[in-house]
Amino acid sequence: MDKTTQIKQCTIFCNGKINLSLNILGQKEDGYHYIDSIMQSIDLADKIKITKQKDNLVNIVFKEWVKGKAKSGGQIKKTINTIGKENTVKKVCDWVKKHKKDFGADIEVVKNLPIGGGLGGSSADAAGVLVGLDLLFGIFDSTKDLIKTSAIFGSDTKFAAEAFLSDLDTPFVARVGGTGEIVKPINSNARFFCLAVMKAGDSVSAGAAFQQFDKIYPSKNLILSDNDKLIELLMQSNSTRQQNNLDKILAQINNALFVPALSISDHISHTMDWLNKTNPLKTTMTGSGACCIGFYKDKKSLTKAYNFLKKIESLWVKII
Repeated sequence: MDKTTQIKQCTIFCNGKINLSLNILGQKEDGYHYIDSIMQSIDLADKIKITKQKDNLVNIVFKEWVKGKAKSGGQIKKTINTIGKENTVKKVCDWVKKHKKDFGADIEVVKNLPIGGGLGGSSADAAGVLVGLDLLFGIFDSTKDLIKTSAIFGSDTKFAAEAFLSDLDTPFVARVGGTGEIVKPINSNARFFCLAVMKAGDSVSAGAAFQQFDKIYPSKNLILSDNDKLIELLMQSNSTRQQNNLDKILAQINNALFVPALSISDHISHTMDWLNKTNPLKTTMTGSGACCIGFYKDKKSLTKAYNFLKKIESLWVKII
């Protein structure tokens, strides 16, 4: 039965994420790595607009913000019409056409999450398109079916789908395991004052970071964070307790891919140098890089750091 809805267009905001911790627990025979990570959604999102078309053709356009002249507000939209076969939005559309139903749509993705930054942008885009196509065409029998399918399209995509569908007023936090297909939500009340910073235009592919990890750590295993302890601290946190436990929480915020990514992109080291000039309580890298995260004690310290770093022409800087 055709479950196509009467809705002709939808707009989806696909939030990114940061890894509060990232441990690597070995490698599968197919080359993918087992992870144990605490992820948190952030208040920065790509915008996806999907419009139905009658011709059963799919047209995908990406637009990203790049530095422009002052009269344009400092940023302009750059349109990208060439979509590679590994693009996650294309993968979702191809999969839906092959396994569910034929359809036609114009899909516009406005990138606010930097490509290759480790903020989960491509996974968020895949999850957002999956949700949008389901809204327009009735692809799935249930939300559970949608979430299960999302894991096909990337290690962070199931987290992104669950974060989007959680309908929370607060950040979605979860422990993510396996190769990303195991997502266990955490009832966390912790709130952080965070800044995301990277060299504008820099990127590190997840595949390259994991390959470098295997070279540096032949055991293919590296545990830097006690995630059980971190979860306990996050679940205990309210504004008062978090302040008391903040040092303990920050001590567990680490990333096993930091050294491998650092050996791929020397810009990460320079980014960390800039971040450290703002006196953060802690710095880390998210995902496979190249985006670095600074944690601050309060909003005043965060704002001061942002105002300082946004003046640096070579940096991409966002409060998250």
